Amino acid sequence: MDMVTAASTYLFEATEKRFFFKNVSILIPENWKGNPRYKRPKLESYLHADVRVALPTLPGRDEPYTKQFTACAEKGEYIHFTPDFVLGKKQNEYGPSGISGMNRVYTCQGGSCIYRTCRTNSTTKLYEKDCQFFPNKVQTEKTSIMFMQSIDSVSRFCNDKNHNREAPSLQNIKCEYRSTWEVISSSEDFKSTTPREAPPPPTTFSLLKISPRIVCLVLDKSGSMSSDNRLNRMNQAGKFFLLNIVENGSWAGMVHFDSSASVASELIQIVGSNERDQLVASLPPVASGGTSICTGIRTAFQVIRKLQSELDGSEIVLLTDGEDKTVSSCVNEVKLSGAIVHVIALGPSADSAVDELRTLTGGKYYYASDDAQNNGLIDAFGDLTSGNADVSQKSLQLESKGLTLDSNNWMNGTVIIDSTVGKDTFFLITWKSQKPSIFLWDPSGREAGSFTVELSTKMAYLTIPGTAKVGIWTYSLQAKTSQETLTIAVTSRAANSSVPPITVSAKMNKDTNSFPSPMIVYAEVLQGYVPVVGAKVTAFIESTSGNTEVLELFDNGAGKIEGNPPRPENAENTQTTVEDFSRMASGGAFVVSQVTPGSVADVFPPSQITDLDATPDGDEITLTWTAPGDDFDVGKDARIEEFVYEKLDRKAPSRVNNPELLGQYMIDAGTEFGPGTAYGSALIKCGETQKRIGSADRELIQTSALNFLTPLRNFIEGDYKTIAKERKLLQNKRLDLDAAKTRLKKAKAAETRNSSEQELRITQSEFDRQAEITRLLLEGISSTHAHHLRCLNDFVEAQMTYYAQCYQYMLDLQKQLGSFPSNYLCNNNQTSVTPVPSVLPNVVGSSAMASTSGLVMSSPPNLNDLKECSGSRKARVLYDYDAANSTELSLLADEVITVFSVVGMDSDWLMGERGSQKGKVPITYLELLN
Repeated sequence: MDMVTAASTYLFEATEKRFFFKNVSILIPENWKGNPRYKRPKLESYLHADVRVALPTLPGRDEPYTKQFTACAEKGEYIHFTPDFVLGKKQNEYGPSGISGMNRVYTCQGGSCIYRTCRTNSTTKLYEKDCQFFPNKVQTEKTSIMFMQSIDSVSRFCNDKNHNREAPSLQNIKCEYRSTWEVISSSEDFKSTTPREAPPPPTTFSLLKISPRIVCLVLDKSGSMSSDNRLNRMNQAGKFFLLNIVENGSWAGMVHFDSSASVASELIQIVGSNERDQLVASLPPVASGGTSICTGIRTAFQVIRKLQSELDGSEIVLLTDGEDKTVSSCVNEVKLSGAIVHVIALGPSADSAVDELRTLTGGKYYYASDDAQNNGLIDAFGDLTSGNADVSQKSLQLESKGLTLDSNNWMNGTVIIDSTVGKDTFFLITWKSQKPSIFLWDPSGREAGSFTVELSTKMAYLTIPGTAKVGIWTYSLQAKTSQETLTIAVTSRAANSSVPPITVSAKMNKDTNSFPSPMIVYAEVLQGYVPVVGAKVTAFIESTSGNTEVLELFDNGAGKIEGNPPRPENAENTQTTVEDFSRMASGGAFVVSQVTPGSVADVFPPSQITDLDATPDGDEITLTWTAPGDDFDVGKDARIEEFVYEKLDRKAPSRVNNPELLGQYMIDAGTEFGPGTAYGSALIKCGETQKRIGSADRELIQTSALNFLTPLRNFIEGDYKTIAKERKLLQNKRLDLDAAKTRLKKAKAAETRNSSEQELRITQSEFDRQAEITRLLLEGISSTHAHHLRCLNDFVEAQMTYYAQCYQYMLDLQKQLGSFPSNYLCNNNQTSVTPVPSVLPNVVGSSAMASTSGLVMSSPPNLNDLKECSGSRKARVLYDYDAANSTELSLLADEVITVFSVVGMDSDWLMGERGSQKGKVPITYLELLN
């Protein structure tokens, strides 16, 4: 407390008497002894704490740091203090004492470490790379807190007058060379305050002790829940939560609501399976009635108050699929209650107003569509672990997958159980119509135990006893009816409480946003507090209609954390190396408004260059940097001169094109010959015409770049690269699968055959997983084709306008040249061109061809007819395909067929031909050959 009190006064002076710590809540661990001073937390939790006191990432690494991977001026995740730092055991390292003052290099060899004087580069006159400045103990300089807070005299942040914008610091890189005070003073908090005249009041401390979790499910059973299998899906996910997610020792209850509300289960403390089964039996069996969300929440308050008088820190999980115009009537009541409300919105009609309840109470918000194969509802419940539970007690999701299959088709896959998990491993299978065939094998190839099957709720589940075997688990599910939707979810807990499990968390940069402000997906993979780098991370973003966007996230994992004073480097790296693993995490829901349909202007700038480096080479200096893309890091590299002019705060000059350059040369030459001469005047008129053509050419380039080239380039360098990469991976997986099938056929010995069968199951599941990723990417290709066809039409119309303008300019020029004496003309026998001035204004939007006999006009072709122009092509079949009816053609993988388009056919299909057989074939099953 003394540290916080002193820091409050220090902060007050450093921020010009504006900010201080008024109230500080300290969260006491649940296993500490009780004390009458301890109160129950309200919205406070370890997960959302501003400051965490936890063991260092590695032994001896006690540097305090702020965890932040978002943009400058945005709030960080948390500050990490270690116990030794808080207890003052690191005072000699991190302050308040001063440090010596010279330019020195600190080096270590063996067990000996020394300071030596910095050397100077004879060419650059700069100090060597590892040279550091150590200020004197006695100082009068007051800045800067962010650089040398350990010096006693330092008490101010750097500002625009004394900030060193040339320093290669993270502050400059992240904050566009702004000082710390400039960043602080531009914040909304700063703008809404004024300096205080009186000293700040003493800091008030609240000691809050973590108590057993209290959670009440508030489940919608209104009439709309009977559609789209919502009620049963809710019960499946609710059972998943009650059997596997909510932690032992927690108190759980349940309320059902429609136009009224009823208590389905009072709060029960979960000790074992009996309490969990009792809660599961309380799930709603039927759906009917209206929707009254506030009635459900108020009833949940009554349930919780029977256990404790205050609602502080209790949780409500609200699931609803409908609209309720009376939600606003309980907003203030919920805000003042002290309870945390998590919201799960199911289906497109779920009331968005309930998001305010989540925002006011610090809860989570999830959206699940009616497309069951996306598994959104189960993923949402799976993410609702306690914010105060130790990570070793939390259920971690390892797999989440769904498919819609025809009868007798298989959904195959693998789940990796790594050495950090394996306790309470839980497999959940759900289906829509009929129970599938279910097979599960452990890493040794042995079939796992029997699943508990519940035909009424259409789900099956299995808990692996003890600690699950480390390795690759393989599953196979076979659909028993057409258009069957199957899903699987797998969770597990830490194998050892003393070894942190690998975890993944996901978040968006904002919960609500408006176009064109970008949405950014962040994912963090950790083992304890140590980053796991090099992991392949894929984000699946589901829209309200159930469509899924697949994004591969780039690994910009945190590097090592720099300490304040020099000391011997720790031989251990702050990045952990682990075996193969798999994790799933939900990032919640977000809303983007003001999205413009169709093509839009280029609104996203290139990313900032942050690694500019200058290397002297004789009389020259070589500049190197990583070029950004046209849109942030995506797209064609930005031109360097545009970057330089931007940094110089000057507008980049327009680049002269060839017709404009030719026109200028002709005008200059005509001026030399003399504007009064016939030839000089003619040259000037030709030059002016060329410059007009150049202007039209510039307009054509700008229009084409905006309406055609930019969308095409973004597709080729973005989505197409991803598709090509995933298709190549799919091809490799298919080759691996073929090889595994061949080895199984050749296997004779029983032991060899068992090994080959296990290998086949693994390669089959890997192929199916990759095929699913590729399928999701290819689903949107038809709409992309239609969009680019419109862009191509815009490009053709722009070209028509350009050529019509050029033709008119040349007609005008010919008239002007015709006024000169005939002996000055180079060719008196040229064919005359008949001008058509009355038609020219109507050229835009039509197909036109210029000829020496006039201007030939025709109406624009129907865009659908363009498909006929492509003719027939050869295509390789990627996967087997069974024709659904007599109009379609069955396909075999790897065969080559002839394909062509037909007017009026769906854009997702082509007409295929194999010998005398002909029929429709899906484009996504083909690879067109040149």
